Amino acid sequence: FAQASECPSLSGTSFSLRMVAWELQVLLLLLCRVVQTIMRMALGPLLVYICAEFQCAATAKGSVLSAYSFGYLSTQLFGGILGDLAGARSIIFWSHLLSGAALVLTPDVVSLFGLNGLWAATVFLGVLQGPLFPSSIAYLSKWLPPSQRSWASTMLDSGITGGSIIVMPLSGLLSSSLGWRFPLRLYGMMSVLYATVWLRYSADDPACCAFISTDELDMLRREIGRKTNGNSKPGDLQSVLRSATALLGHAEVWAIFLAHAAFNFGVYFQTSWSALYYKEVLGLSPDEASLDFTLPHAVNFTVKMFLAKPLFQLLHKTWHCNLLTCRRCFSVLGFIGSAVAFGGLILAQGTTHARLQSTTCF
Repeated sequence: FAQASECPSLSGTSFSLRMVAWELQVLLLLLCRVVQTIMRMALGPLLVYICAEFQCAATAKGSVLSAYSFGYLSTQLFGGILGDLAGARSIIFWSHLLSGAALVLTPDVVSLFGLNGLWAATVFLGVLQGPLFPSSIAYLSKWLPPSQRSWASTMLDSGITGGSIIVMPLSGLLSSSLGWRFPLRLYGMMSVLYATVWLRYSADDPACCAFISTDELDMLRREIGRKTNGNSKPGDLQSVLRSATALLGHAEVWAIFLAHAAFNFGVYFQTSWSALYYKEVLGLSPDEASLDFTLPHAVNFTVKMFLAKPLFQLLHKTWHCNLLTCRRCFSVLGFIGSAVAFGGLILAQGTTHARLQSTTCF
């Protein structure tokens, strides 16, 4: 933890909030996830309207929808290392500021270069936002009491669901009345606005926070500072890379990596592709299917908020399953259930209640 004299950003001023400082930091990161998800998922429903203006082959649609992930992957490892070395706060700020500006300019790039420009702009957006996730974890490690990790993880994951609930129906409604260029500019400006909020209320170190109480700072020093034995300085770049490389030799790390890859495939592929499915298979435009887009994410949010913890308590407390067993049960159930649901989409096509059955599967 830094000393107050090492935090020039405070400028000798302070102010108070009706919220514990570490809770506000979690809320800021929750909003970070919401804004990032909105920018990332917007292209799914907007692509329907873009392809009405530009002729899009099936391969072009797939290429554009995968462009963000291509760019995102390229900077995730670099972003995590940079967050450890240079501080996560500034990385998150610049990521939101630059990616917001890039999204505002995307319609102009598409007008000049067509679908190739859209692909390049989407890759660039992914490159700019790649550091957000690892930087968020690095940032949170200095703020989060160990006893609150489960709650914070649920909150951050809910940001993805919350962003999807907003962007999927809203993009179609805005595009149908104002054109597909308007939502992109709106979401970009929202990211720029959030960057200013982040810069105002975030702090890389609790001791540099302008509104943290002395009692809370002492608590964080006890709960987090003791974990580092008083030494929280990151290693040099060579040692960080060496440690990261060593991790790749463990099968457990690859199991987590592949599970997360499968999870992301289900979450992001389903969300991005659903608009094209409703249009091409069911003949419904995104503005007509806005409720269908909202319901799957609303159910997901409900499960996270109200069912996940009771189910965990049932397995862990009542049935005496250890943490690893609980994670295995939830993972296997989630992956098998997702596979069955995607299979149900095939059976739903051409039936009398295809729309209802499809939305149920999603």
